[in-house]
Amino acid sequence: MTVLDDRKLIGDLLRKRIDELGYRQKDLMDERLTTATISNIVTGKKKVSKDTIAYLCQKLDWELEKIPQYVENQEHHKSNLAKHVYLQVKSLETDIDGIESKYALEQIKRLTLPDDPYLLATIEFLKGKAYFKKENWEKARDHYFQAIRICDTHPEIFESNLKPTCLYGLARCYYRQNQFEEALRYVRRGRECFVKNGERHYIQFHIQISEAIYLDDLGFTIEALKVLEKMWIHQSDINTETLLNMYSLQSILYNKLKLYEEAINIINQAIETARLSKSYDHSFELWTTLGVSYKHLNEIKLAKTCFNTASRLQSKVRSKYLLQAYHYTETGKLFLSERDLKQAGEVLTTAVRLSKKANDGPRQLDAQTALGECYLLQDHFSEAVQQFHEAFELASQLNFLEQECNLTLKLAQCYENRDIIKYNQYYSLFYQRSIKLLNGGDRVMLQKVEFQPEPPDE
Repeated sequence: MTVLDDRKLIGDLLRKRIDELGYRQKDLMDERLTTATISNIVTGKKKVSKDTIAYLCQKLDWELEKIPQYVENQEHHKSNLAKHVYLQVKSLETDIDGIESKYALEQIKRLTLPDDPYLLATIEFLKGKAYFKKENWEKARDHYFQAIRICDTHPEIFESNLKPTCLYGLARCYYRQNQFEEALRYVRRGRECFVKNGERHYIQFHIQISEAIYLDDLGFTIEALKVLEKMWIHQSDINTETLLNMYSLQSILYNKLKLYEEAINIINQAIETARLSKSYDHSFELWTTLGVSYKHLNEIKLAKTCFNTASRLQSKVRSKYLLQAYHYTETGKLFLSERDLKQAGEVLTTAVRLSKKANDGPRQLDAQTALGECYLLQDHFSEAVQQFHEAFELASQLNFLEQECNLTLKLAQCYENRDIIKYNQYYSLFYQRSIKLLNGGDRVMLQKVEFQPEPPDE
């Protein structure tokens, strides 16, 4: 069938031409053309004579015989426009990752997009990514969801793996808001819809490392280790950034399970990789975790060497709050174990401030609990109560039941021999939480609060 025989194609072209010229169908009516005739032409539903179609073409400054040439010109224009826009989109993603998201958002507004579902979904994804960088979680989620909706209505773009990439972005938004169950739910949806032979091959490993992080945050440490074990099988296919995340998480999980020697072994492998790749954030994190391992083994001199090495890397670290909060918390706890209370208090105060800036609930909980203990050892009763109470409220929000028990007991300890009413109040809360913990609770968080590495950037 030639272009001139395809009445539906001709109808679509004429409808677009009418819109392009700003006409309404009734503007084109005359003795030969009724609105019904024009409607039949543009829908291609009913047979209309070629002479009549040619007449409508003349009114639109077109010639019927030249329609194949118009089609070819439009396709050529569309191809050139798509190439330019594709390059612009790639450029904008580079801007978001490495320069500034504000600039990228301004440029996106100026884009003229062809009617291409892949490009439309990609632009929504990039908006989500840019707003994530700006820590505007609500807007980031809105754009990720919009990109997913476009993907769902266009199966032909499934192989781009934009949908699992957006689901990964959604999970990170929820994670940064301390909503760990939602984060796990979305990252698992991303894993389920990932197309193995599709584009963005790396995203499957980002999804898996994130799943392990979220599982451990929810208290499922063994399950997190199982996810990591499956990932090590594909080590040769995984980029350095994700590999360093795997090393870091594995060492933290080993520390949590009191397998300190195993943690030290895996960190020693990773430190060299981080140094050679100049991954200063990972180096800073790994040296801090190594210090934690040695501290638990009571190798205090070695622990201090590790913490001091991490300190010297601070100026190179991009993560202003999250990693710094981890380092200050662990360094403060080391001073606390040595009863250097002045130094511990100063360092832990900084850790609390940084963890609040990072909106890192588990890290803030850990830092405030340690700072409360520091004040309690100095008999600074009101300061200790303030830290323990804030930590208890946070533990309740996060549903960290084991920490709730620990903190109600510490608060009862603070009020013992000082305020019998509040002592009884907190002791009663301790009893209630202990019973709930003993019975399993609604979703018991049986874990010691430990630092978790940030899921890698998309």
